Amino acid sequence: MHSITDPAALTLRRAGPADWTALTGTDPIAAVGDEARRASIRRWCEAGLVTPAAAARGPVGYAVLEYTFFEQGFLTLLSVAPDAGGKEWPPGSSPPSRPSAPPPSCSPRPMSPTSRCSDCF
Repeated sequence: MHSITDPAALTLRRAGPADWTALTGTDPIAAVGDEARRASIRRWCEAGLVTPAAAARGPVGYAVLEYTFFEQGFLTLLSVAPDAGGKEWPPGSSPPSRPSAPPPSCSPRPMSPTSRCSDCF
């Protein structure tokens, strides 16, 4: 059986105008009643810009692809339902380790017009 974290368990398609109400339930901002977000989802669905992701239980998120960045495709929004955000890592893998201390930073000495940030390291 596939889980939501398994890409094979998801189906993708182009959304139609009737899909917007179901997608508002997957969007954490629209789900709490944000009318501007709900209107945007409706407008994006009506324009055919939304690709919803669905699992066996129904929609779990969506992406909005607009051609507004120098007439190139731009992913305007990627939304994943809070309960579908997969906190599990695939079998045999683990989350990346985080350093225990913050990375070194530049010294507090003033920069001169000829100094570079790399001079600080």
